[in-house]
Amino acid sequence: MLAVSISTLSAWNQGFDEKMKPLIVPDNRGKASKVTVEIVKRIIDKAKGMKLQGKRIRVKQFSKALRKEENRLC
Repeated sequence: MLAVSISTLSAWNQGFDEKMKPLIVPDNRGKASKVTVEIVKRIIDKAKGMKLQGKRIRVKQFSKALRKEENRLC
């Protein structure tokens, strides 16, 4: 699931609008990755849950936890 670089994760807020509709990418960067809207929604839900618990989101730890969770589900 998360074969995506950290820089791509941190730039996702620029790739989707408030209603989770993908914005048009003006160049070819990012088109090769297979990131679906469903994956983005799961990540956002997890992040919101952590924020509601008062936890800070550290990108490396967060992506590692998402990988573990995905491996558990498979």
